Amino acid sequence: MRKAICAKCGKETEEGLCEECFLKEESLFSIENISADVCVCKSYRVKKWKNGFDVDRVVKENMKGSNEIDNIEIMKKEVGNKVFVEIAAEGKINGKVKKEKKKILIKIRKILCPECSRKRGGYYQAVVQMRVKNNDKIVKNINSKDIVSIAHKKEGYDIKFMSKAEAEKFVKKIGKKYKIKKSFKLAAEKKGQKLYRNYYSVKEDVQEQ
Repeated sequence: MRKAICAKCGKETEEGLCEECFLKEESLFSIENISADVCVCKSYRVKKWKNGFDVDRVVKENMKGSNEIDNIEIMKKEVGNKVFVEIAAEGKINGKVKKEKKKILIKIRKILCPECSRKRGGYYQAVVQMRVKNNDKIVKNINSKDIVSIAHKKEGYDIKFMSKAEAEKFVKKIGKKYKIKKSFKLAAEKKGQKLYRNYYSVKEDVQEQ
């Protein structure tokens, strides 16, 4: 059977392009320069806000292509607000092994994410009013980036949470030991819609004593 001639280099081939020319023509993956917003809390945004900024992660998230990639090596150099990145990848295109390198630039803009911006502005949706014997111990062990502030009061602590969901989660966690009373207060009115804050009063359960 007479073999075909490669349209690029003139070598004999089974069909179309020879393997060498085919791999030169086809790209293992594609990626463009990236602009990323990065917050002090390490949240970042390329298209939408996510947690945990990491150059390798951002590069891999923005690599495009349907080819099988087996190995990726990412080399980077940070200069000010720029990261110079070289990507070395090895994979397969239609079963044929190819190694490919690409260079991109990641531009970083340092800004506050919506969550940190609201926190800096003192925004909060809920208040947990701690009025129990173990106030100090409970407050000391709180681990939530959602807390806006903790105010020490004569009778305990007022803990402001940025989101109602986090406040609810915290109250449920400690609620088995104490008496919880939930109430609402009007905080503002926006476009005719009333916005309320949640208040949780946490006290000793007299029945348990």
